[in-house]
This record gives sequence, C-alpha cells and structure tokens, in this order.
Amino acid sequence: MFSTKSNYPPISGLVPHTRTMALLERVIYRDANRIDCLMTISVQDPFINEYGNVPAYVGIEYMSQGVAAHSSLNKTDKTERGKIGVLLGSRKVELFVQEFFQKQELLISANLVLKRDGFGVFDCDIRNADDGELLVRGCLKFYEPKTIDDMDAL
Repeated sequence: MFSTKSNYPPISGLVPHTRTMALLERVIYRDANRIDCLMTISVQDPFINEYGNVPAYVGIEYMSQGVAAHSSLNKTDKTERGKIGVLLGSRKVELFVQEFFQKQELLISANLVLKRDGFGVFDCDIRNADDGELLVRGCLKFYEPKTIDDMDAL
C-alpha cells in the first residue's frame, strides 16, 4: 500500500535504540506536528509470543519510537538526533485488538498536542496499513532533557 522508498533518514539514526529494539522500519511522512511510520511484525520482534504474534500493549513502545523519530527529525543539528527522551506516562490507551499478527504491516502515527520546557504530549495511534483499521490509540507524555544532568529534575 505504501512506497518502500523514503526521503527520511533511517530509523536507526533517529531512535536511540540498538539492533532488535529499533522496531520501526521507516518514516513515510513528517511535518512540525506529525509523523507517520511503518513497520511489519516479524519473527525478529523481541516481543513476539509463542504463537508468532505481538501483544497489542507493545504498541505503546511502537508509538513511543514514532515520537522519538519525530523529535529527532525536528532537530536542526543532526548531531542532536537520537538524543535521549523519557516516556513519563500514558493516558486513555485503548487496545481494539489483543495482538498484532506476523507479517501485519502497521502504520504508527504521532501528533504533537503540547510542547513546553522539554515536556511534550502526543496523541498517537496504530492502524492496519492495508485498510486503515484503528488497532491502538492513546495519549503519551514525554520529557526530553537538554542535558543528561537535567534528568535529576525528575
């Protein structure tokens, strides 16, 4: 359904995770307030269960990585990309499915609602990329310190 080409940097350079924990595949759209990313559930996903599927609550991690990618792309200094951010919590998370299925392509979207003093709030959702069916949605709150020493303020 979506093009395999992307005009955006690889996710590995946007999200501060390594190897198997960098779960998203690519950014397909981004503006100042929104990002859309794609991923396909595979057997390499570290959260895969004994049936070859991933529990839907793992969607919170997928949405968090979308937010991290958005934050990285908003940085004008490329050396700042992939800087640490902290998920403070989630609200109104709704799971419309119990799990994501192997080879299922997911569209992960994050919309910036509020940003102030390093804190941000995003409305996020996960849809089936093939038909747009809403699978998970929720509001995620983040903190991005200017320096690692600012983490002590939490």
